[in-house]
Amino acid sequence: MSKEEKDMYIMGSLVDSCKEKTKRGKKRIRSRQTFMFSGEKLVVQFISSYADDFGLQQPAAPRGRDDTPPIYIPSDTTKKDVHDKYVESCPNDRHVRYSTFCNIRNQCLPHIRIAKPRDDVYMCHL
Repeated sequence: MSKEEKDMYIMGSLVDSCKEKTKRGKKRIRSRQTFMFSGEKLVVQFISSYADDFGLQQPAAPRGRDDTPPIYIPSDTTKKDVHDKYVESCPNDRHVRYSTFCNIRNQCLPHIRIAKPRDDVYMCHL
């Protein structure tokens, strides 16, 4: 998947998350995930670039899923470590909290995962 295709996939996920509806089918007036300083886009861009730099992309999606191939970040990295690096990279202290960071990551980038130690050892021997 090329860089442009990844960006289009991510932007599609962001657009879909903004079109939330209530249980009764009414359009939500103000989405809870919207930030005035476009924090969601910054988080998605940061995680994508971090995964490109340090992640190991798999050749294909797991069986039974017609999705994008997963990208595994090494097991010695935790979600909190990635969030701390995101906070350090943010200019003038405009960043999202850890729980919001995890929610955005799970919602917009489900194919980027942190490898388990068992998988990490297996990847080293390939």
